[in-house]
Amino acid sequence: MTRVVDGITVYTFDEWRKKADRKEWIEKQLENAEVCETCEGEKTHECDCGDVHDCCACDATGTYSDFDPRNEYERTLRNEIKRLQEYIAKQAA
Repeated sequence: MTRVVDGITVYTFDEWRKKADRKEWIEKQLENAEVCETCEGEKTHECDCGDVHDCCACDATGTYSDFDPRNEYERTLRNEIKRLQEYIAKQAA
């Protein structure tokens, strides 16, 4: 769920990847992806106890690529936090 903390909008990974600009960019990055071997493209898999879950290996995309959207999300989030900290430090000076 999107949260606003001290005037800053914080998106979850799922919200971030579903934003129109991100979704299109992620799809472009995954164009040459291969079918996920874990879920065989089904986006879900059955665990050892018999429950069906979203595939963790491909992040429920059904494909595998060296590009990892979650890593990109975390990198983007770290950069945003760094810029915010720099801004706060300048304001305090």
